[in-house]
Amino acid sequence: MRRLADQYGQLGTIYLEERRWDQAIEALEKSISYGKDTPAIYYSAGLAYANRGSEMKNEKDLDRAEAMYRKAIARYGSFSRARNALAILLFYHRDRRDEAVSIMEDLVATDRKNYLARFTLARFYYETERPERALGVYEELYADLEKLPASDVIEEYKNSCRSNIQRIIMEMGKKKG
Repeated sequence: MRRLADQYGQLGTIYLEERRWDQAIEALEKSISYGKDTPAIYYSAGLAYANRGSEMKNEKDLDRAEAMYRKAIARYGSFSRARNALAILLFYHRDRRDEAVSIMEDLVATDRKNYLARFTLARFYYETERPERALGVYEELYADLEKLPASDVIEEYKNSCRSNIQRIIMEMGKKKG
């Protein structure tokens, strides 16, 4: 059974990467039913449910995604990708913005090197009309990224930070003037 669970898990991952949500969900659920009880399998299932739920406007899939993310976190509390995904789901699909911001603040407080979490937190601050806080997070993140060796990912983050910083400064200037 364990081997079958692993094979379905791998198949689910392939379908997930191909954005074939129905097949991914089916394979990942089979993996779970055959005994694969890992944070990663629940996280992957959460992604498949969240994406299908978002595209199809299906509340039951979004409920299932939330449950899967929470199972992943329950099994491995510092699973940052699952915490990030849960916060995004809560923020954009559940109108539980305060809870989402709290999850991201916790995540950033425990892992300053999690650049995705910091970027997400800044975005949440911006979208909850706290531009000063968003600006501060983007500026700190940009400064930290400047210290790292260059890579495509780092450059993409830096460019996004830079454009967000410029936009927020311009918007804040318009409100004052």
